[in-house]
Amino acid sequence: MIGMRWITAGALLLAPAAGAAQVSKWVERQRVPILREYLELLAIPNVASDTVNIRRNADRLVDMMAKRGLAPRLLEADDPKVPPAVYGEWLVP
Repeated sequence: MIGMRWITAGALLLAPAAGAAQVSKWVERQRVPILREYLELLAIPNVASDTVNIRRNADRLVDMMAKRGLAPRLLEADDPKVPPAVYGEWLVP
C-alpha cells in the first residue's frame, strides 16, 4: 500500500529517535484509525468556490494538527471569497 509506506516514512521523519521497528509497530497499531481519519478528511468536498466546505476542511485540519501537538492557526482574509489557510508549527529542539 503506497499510503501506508508514506505514513511509515512520515513517522520515521517525525520520530528519528525511535527505532524503525518501533515506528512500524506503532503504524501497524494505528493503521485503521489513521486511514479512517484520512478518509473522513477526503470526504469533505474541497472545491474553492464551495466556501462552506472549504471552511470545514480548514477546521478539520486545525483539529488534526492540534491532536498531534502542533500549534495550528487558521488564517483568514477580510474578503469572505478568499479561502482560509491553515498554518501550524511543531517546535522541536
